[in-house]
Amino acid sequence: MIAHTGGDLSRCEANRPEVRADTALGAARPPRAAGTGRRPRRLALACLAAICALGLAAGAAGAQAAEPEWTSDRPSITNSPAVLPPSALALEAGLSYTGVRVGSRDVLTVPIKLRYGIAERVELQLGWEPFGYADAAGRPGIAGLGDGLVGGRFSIADGEGALPALALELGTELPAATRRPELGSGKPNPFAFLSLELAPLGWATLGLNAGVVLEGRRGEHRTFVAQEFVSGLLTLEVAGTFYPFAELAWFATHRDGDGDVALAGLGGVYRLTPRLSVDAALFLGLTSESPDLTLSAGFALLFGP
Repeated sequence: MIAHTGGDLSRCEANRPEVRADTALGAARPPRAAGTGRRPRRLALACLAAICALGLAAGAAGAQAAEPEWTSDRPSITNSPAVLPPSALALEAGLSYTGVRVGSRDVLTVPIKLRYGIAERVELQLGWEPFGYADAAGRPGIAGLGDGLVGGRFSIADGEGALPALALELGTELPAATRRPELGSGKPNPFAFLSLELAPLGWATLGLNAGVVLEGRRGEHRTFVAQEFVSGLLTLEVAGTFYPFAELAWFATHRDGDGDVALAGLGGVYRLTPRLSVDAALFLGLTSESPDLTLSAGFALLFGP
């Protein structure tokens, strides 16, 4: 979820739940004048196409390698507790669109996440949005760079037998956006959450994330406000290559006059090769404070052993 900038915060997958479903921190979106969104959308699609072309080429080159044991964090909000093997590098990227009927607001982003296995039970995570576009009816659209993220995942239990797999994820959002608050929070936003996964049946997996984000608030005192979140994921395995899922997520905002954010989603991951997968997901808002619709599509590619 938090990339979590997802599970995408995710969970970095940038973490703004009211802006898009793979995040856990909030940011306002500006309005837009009619007809200003075509060029930024084309630029985002071109950026994603270039990333996908690189991923497909690298995936084809590594198709003959031994099948690795790994799990992508895309495109669900809920992250798996599994860590990458030592010295393995995963590239996860895609295109995300979020729309809100109130004010006709739109957000388009290209989230990228790198994961690297440092040790047997530890992985490093780096996230960034090299392109973001936000608009609303009546004002010009805003395009630029988004926030970054740095974090780590620490495996606590492998989940052998009837016991669940468990991991701790720690990190912070980095205020790297060129336009704030439209494309970024403008403050570091630390987060911490637990990831749990249980496979009661060989073809079904239950996942759970629960944690807190310390959202930086603007103002003279520059305080942080704790925002809790929890998400649950049911994933099925079909023919060893297709993994459809259903998901529910809840985020507490703790803002004056604002309600909580709740999302429900469906999606799937298809493995083209043992090292390359493509994915897509659809999320719908369940409360008035939630985005009405979030669509995402992308890929995940594993390099190394």
